[in-house]
Amino acid sequence: MQIIGNMEILELIKNRRSIRSFKSDPISEEVIDKLIEAIIWAPSAGNRQMRKFFFVFNNDLKKKIAMKIKSITTPKSVGSSYHIKSSP
Repeated sequence: MQIIGNMEILELIKNRRSIRSFKSDPISEEVIDKLIEAIIWAPSAGNRQMRKFFFVFNNDLKKKIAMKIKSITTPKSVGSSYHIKSSP
């Protein structure tokens, strides 16, 4: 098992957390620049780099995007589930 500092990767995975509540504080340009650099250097499958990232600063647009995503990802009835087709 690879070690990062004193913590094993498995421990990092087990102790990760999901964030569902966010601050409304603006993000500095310096932080955004660091995020963009991380995106540029992040690996992708087969180094294809076929991804797009959007930084949305308009609060009304953020709400519209969130509502649309919720409408297409929320099961329509109890017991509904989503299935991902297997690759050929």
